[in-house]
Amino acid sequence: MSSRNDDSKPMPPAEEIDGLQVKKNLNANLNVDVKVPTTNSQIPSLQVRKEVEAKDIGQGRSNPNKRPINRCFECRKKVPISALKCKCDHTFCAEHRLAEDHNCTFDFKSLYRKKLADDLSKVVSSKVLEI
Repeated sequence: MSSRNDDSKPMPPAEEIDGLQVKKNLNANLNVDVKVPTTNSQIPSLQVRKEVEAKDIGQGRSNPNKRPINRCFECRKKVPISALKCKCDHTFCAEHRLAEDHNCTFDFKSLYRKKLADDLSKVVSSKVLEI
């Protein structure tokens, strides 16, 4: 009365079903010397292929749509999306937002001297016409 078929073969291991056994064998044989013809037409394509593979390996599996978590550069506390960046290109929490609080490396003095010099040079009075 059993609905099970007695002459059926046992299921192979999951490694063999998914083809992982083949992958393991391929990875085991990576140290095999392969002879490649060295004609002038094939050398550039091989170099390009190696460069593309190197770039693919270096990229990893990062998600380009994922937004990075903003954290304070000083205390590593999470900051909201609306947090402002300092002129030293780091994001800080409310406690460390001032330049004195996080030992900012940006040179504010020279920036404002240049800005002041530009603003003062533009101030020119117009001549009054005599009647």
